[in-house]
Amino acid sequence: ILREANRRIYDLAVTDESHRGMGTTLTAAKVHDGEVSLGHVGDSRAYRMRDGELEQITRDHSLVAELERSGQITAEAAEHHPQRSIITRALGPEPDVEVDTYTLSAREGDLFLLCSDGLTSMISDGEVAAILRTSGTLDDAADALIKAANQSGGKDNITVVLFRLGELEEGAPAEPTTVAGPSSTEDETI
Repeated sequence: ILREANRRIYDLAVTDESHRGMGTTLTAAKVHDGEVSLGHVGDSRAYRMRDGELEQITRDHSLVAELERSGQITAEAAEHHPQRSIITRALGPEPDVEVDTYTLSAREGDLFLLCSDGLTSMISDGEVAAILRTSGTLDDAADALIKAANQSGGKDNITVVLFRLGELEEGAPAEPTTVAGPSSTEDETI
């Protein structure tokens, strides 16, 4: 499905001059059979909070993330690097795209966050985790995350989607119990 979306965006960009060069990032989740599967392209992210610990699941497809992974810059330098918004993979710019996929075992209470870089470029993972731990509902958490990112500068679109997995019965599919989002300062595909 993601490769088909890429092809449609690419075809539109090459046939309509007003859309030349267009592209987007995407992080998608599917809950099924006690697992959560993710598809990912770009620098939007997926996180899982389990037992109060926040873990980034996806890897950013950005120039700065690649420099950090290769050891050319430190994590601290990456946070403030002037080229941190340059992405190396997106839907649309090329006729084909490599999609990262992840499948994780689900547990009751797992909280998933899908978000744009408008959130993660404005507040740290530690701040995200603290907000998720202290918010009463997913709606409250989404609102608090967006407010914190805006208070830190709000320099990009901020999109947040949250879902928590409900009780898992043996053999039953995992189902999200509550979904909050998308909340955004503007529209952006995740």
